[in-house]
Amino acid sequence: MEDATRHRFKIDPFSKTMLLDGLDEIGATLLHVDEIDAFEQIRLTQEPWLDTVGHRGE
Repeated sequence: MEDATRHRFKIDPFSKTMLLDGLDEIGATLLHVDEIDAFEQIRLTQEPWLDTVGHRGE
């Protein structure tokens, strides 16, 4: 027989979205990969000394 008991708990909106969408921190970050790539391209032109051969997988 199934138990119909309800258990209420508080959860912040961000955590609720993550839970419902099945995301962890990495998955949430990957949703913004295009924005991250755009930022990295700008950063590379402004601060080229921060780019290393190993960083870009070359």
